[in-house]
Amino acid sequence: MNTTKTPVQPWPTTVALRVQVAVLLLITLPLWWLISYTHITVPGFAMALCHGTVAAAVTAVRLPSAPWWTLLQAVFPMAVVIGITIPLSPSVWLGAFVVLWLVNRNTLHERIPLYCSGRLVPQALEGILPCGSFRFVDLGCGLGGVLARLRQTYPQSHFEGVESAPLPWLIAWLRLLRYRNCRVRWGNFWTISLAEYQVVYCFLSPEPMPRLWSKVCAELRPGACLISNTFAIPQAPPPDHILHPPGSSGPLYVWRMTAAPCGCGC
Repeated sequence: MNTTKTPVQPWPTTVALRVQVAVLLLITLPLWWLISYTHITVPGFAMALCHGTVAAAVTAVRLPSAPWWTLLQAVFPMAVVIGITIPLSPSVWLGAFVVLWLVNRNTLHERIPLYCSGRLVPQALEGILPCGSFRFVDLGCGLGGVLARLRQTYPQSHFEGVESAPLPWLIAWLRLLRYRNCRVRWGNFWTISLAEYQVVYCFLSPEPMPRLWSKVCAELRPGACLISNTFAIPQAPPPDHILHPPGSSGPLYVWRMTAAPCGCGC
């Protein structure tokens, strides 16, 4: 087993928020004060553009493998200015809130936002998945992209996804409804048993990983494996494999269960 200490990946949302706050306090507010002191008129859009450009540049350095976060950091200040300066109907804000709730409902109480695994992640998984028929579950499957791609490569295997955010679940359910070897459950993955699966895949956040490790150790059978996208588990022993799919937000950490009581021989 690999004995190298696993680095803990930062949560992208936390990095993005810290960058925005740092740029606001260290650059945007002092610049705004200086401009106000000199009585120079600068449009709010220009200040937002400056803020967004700096935030995007810093994010590109801190999160080089997640280019969409760079784009979001650049657009966010402009969206704030537009929201303040352009009058919109209350129904627009209500509609936006409803859509955000439907997509990110589980972020509020479990701190698990919607992450997309990337198109090349299933291809990387093919090198470590079992030979022959197996049962695969994606905890927090989002839009079902991983399941949709793997079911083509392994038609004799069974793939399941569990999702509690309403809109992603509906999209994944409709996307995979016609395939016999796929199933998407609505609900909380903490309530299901993992004992029947040979492969457990997840792309969650740092918050639930210690609890997930306890659940995996208690329920997964020897020979099964846990695959975590981007987020390591500090309480777990070093992973058996660390893969680096191109275009992914982070590495894939792979633990194979042994007969030891805690699951991985620790």
